[in-house]
Amino acid sequence: MQRLFGVDPPQARGAADTAQQLQEYWRWRIEAMAQFPVAKTDQAISHVFVGEMDRALDLLWEAFEMRSAAMVFLATDPSYDPLRGLERFDDLLDRVGAP
Repeated sequence: MQRLFGVDPPQARGAADTAQQLQEYWRWRIEAMAQFPVAKTDQAISHVFVGEMDRALDLLWEAFEMRSAAMVFLATDPSYDPLRGLERFDDLLDRVGAP
């Protein structure tokens, strides 16, 4: 796997594809993204994958307030599936105008 933002991912250090290692990867990704300007929606997806739903929703609401074009994918991107049914996410979908 290639370096992201000049940081080696956990897989480059010999990590296996276990659930724990996948969590390590997503946490590494969050840490790496904090060093550079990255879309709030991309950051939110990483937080979803580590189970930090409140942080993911905070970032999605920030993206909405910034009028991010990526908001059009909220209703269809499977990365957001764990958020479906949560009141804050459903409110966001309504505000975006998603069906």
